[in-house]
Amino acid sequence: MRILLWANRNIVPCLKRTAGPTNGLFRSHVPAAGLTSISDPEYASRQPHRMKPYNYEKRPIFHPQIFTNKTVNRLDENSKLIIIEGNIGIDKETFAKKIAEEFGMKFIPEFKEEECLLTSRGFDRRELNDRVSDKLKVWDFEMLYSTENPRDACHFLRTQIELYIGKFERYREAVSHIWNTGQGVVMIRSVFSDLVFAKALRRAGVLTPKGYQHYTRIYYNTQVELISPHLFLYLDAPVEYCMEQIKKRGRPWEVNSTILTERFLQDVQNIYQADVLPQFKDLSEMKTFDMTSPLDYELIFEDLNETSLDGPKINEDNKFIEWEPPFNVDMSLIRYRYGKRFKSHWDVMFAEIGVPADIDELNYGSVDMEELEAEILQHPGYKFKDYYNPQTQTW
Repeated sequence: MRILLWANRNIVPCLKRTAGPTNGLFRSHVPAAGLTSISDPEYASRQPHRMKPYNYEKRPIFHPQIFTNKTVNRLDENSKLIIIEGNIGIDKETFAKKIAEEFGMKFIPEFKEEECLLTSRGFDRRELNDRVSDKLKVWDFEMLYSTENPRDACHFLRTQIELYIGKFERYREAVSHIWNTGQGVVMIRSVFSDLVFAKALRRAGVLTPKGYQHYTRIYYNTQVELISPHLFLYLDAPVEYCMEQIKKRGRPWEVNSTILTERFLQDVQNIYQADVLPQFKDLSEMKTFDMTSPLDYELIFEDLNETSLDGPKINEDNKFIEWEPPFNVDMSLIRYRYGKRFKSHWDVMFAEIGVPADIDELNYGSVDMEELEAEILQHPGYKFKDYYNPQTQTW
């Protein structure tokens, strides 16, 4: 996968400059235009002729199908991945839903902590926090923001890594949805911006130097496997506005937090501007919207309609290149690699990144292991497999 993405980013642009953008191998597979409203009559007239969405959730694509089940036949100008980013407190959901509704895209909400703190059987791992030591507790944002001394929250690193892995999986599912159905996706936050909050927590003193170094090791060794989104929409607002919105939603552990301060929000904003957004300026389109002024969605929709999200472009050979491999079979191959049948590859990739022995907050001693065995692993929420119900099955 990494070799294919490297070739698309480095070799194909050179061939484009040599052969020219009109060469049949490198012509965009979908109409070179911006997003089109689903209420547009011309757009609606083309929909009956598109190939029906592939039911990838019930029937994950097999490797031989990449030669027969053509991906390109489902795509149109709205088959795009859009990421909505912004500081804490900014209302990103309303904005994202408006975009998704206008262009007939699938809306994917922000990955929440509950999604990684609950087991597949619905057991909340935080229920055992009162019975175990601090090192074995499952940290959430309420515990993090309620901590008086940031250094006492260093064990939040485990949750931060779990959140990153969850966002990685959510992003994989979004790309798979586009390839298999042709429907575009609008997401709130992405796996790429998770670095913003990890770095801000490091500056706040929550993450230790070694813990943060291990997190970045995971981040940079895995996110390079993912293709970049078509469009980053950054919702901008001053720190004072963000703090005001946080107070309005009235969560006590946020309002009275010694960690979630104006300085922390300023760090988040600075890291966005310095580290994350420039990383994708060569591969994606970017737009910024001022959230302190009333938004005119009609003008926003018109702007997105006039913004081409297909290549190639003069002096922008790399933009969208990951979404336009030179041969249709390459597109189908990437589609297969983002499907459920290839998920074990991603799991192995994370598993191969071992935990260094000198990171205390991620390693357990003998006493910790005894407590882990006695209090956690013997609990019904952990002990039994998903398919086994001890109340109805005795074998």
